[in-house]
Amino acid sequence: ILLSGCGGGGGSTPTTGTTPTTLSGTAATGKAMANATVELKGSQGKTATATTDSNGKYTINATGMITPILLKVSDGTNTYYSVAMMTVGTANIHPFTDLIVRNWYKVQGLDVESEFSNPGALTKVPTATEINTMEAVVKNILSSWFSNLQLSPDFNMITSKFDADETKFDKILMNNEVMDVNGTETIISTNPKQPGQ
Repeated sequence: ILLSGCGGGGGSTPTTGTTPTTLSGTAATGKAMANATVELKGSQGKTATATTDSNGKYTINATGMITPILLKVSDGTNTYYSVAMMTVGTANIHPFTDLIVRNWYKVQGLDVESEFSNPGALTKVPTATEINTMEAVVKNILSSWFSNLQLSPDFNMITSKFDADETKFDKILMNNEVMDVNGTETIISTNPKQPGQ
């Protein structure tokens, strides 16, 4: 199953945090990414770092950052990206958020890894509309899993809280992998038999 890229360009209108704000979320691959390093990079280049706990949970200070904010998690073996459109709230990081962010940058002719590692401001940033559209596309690809696991239609893979406990959304992560197939990011079900089948 292939995810077509969403075009676009230009960034969203940035906002600055003027009071202490935090982002939190779960970093998981179908199991918790424990003791992994989470890094934030705001649109104008400000960075912050935290470490996930044994359940893949993190909390990080995003005060003063300009949105959108890129997120990166690495456990020494795997690296995934995500994006936050606010300086407070939930921003999960997992293979599907990575698919969304990498695909957006690829359409712009850019590489998210280079964008994140280069010092200074980000060259381009996605809009909230673009990210929401791409999140909906990925969720639609996985719609039968969402239905069979009785996940709410309102569940957002980036901003909705979840636990890395091999149930609900984490079960979808367990049974569906994102792979590069001939240069195309592809979702492959490693266990086509879904709950209830």
